[in-house]
Amino acid sequence: MERMTIRVIRNGVKFPHRGYCLVDPKGDPYVMYLQDKPEDCWPPAEHHVRKRRADLIKEGWRVVAVDLPDAVA
Repeated sequence: MERMTIRVIRNGVKFPHRGYCLVDPKGDPYVMYLQDKPEDCWPPAEHHVRKRRADLIKEGWRVVAVDLPDAVA
């Protein structure tokens, strides 16, 4: 699985150091779910883009592991 690093700073919200991110065909992060299961990234995209997971995968969408080394509260 591909891995990317995202630096996160947001007022009053503490982020875990690892998670998974759905990336669109251009390589831009689309939606991040900071959970332990990469498959949790797909349902929101299927809902918002209104396409099935299989179709999204054919178009080049993918899930990558994310490190958040600078996550702060």
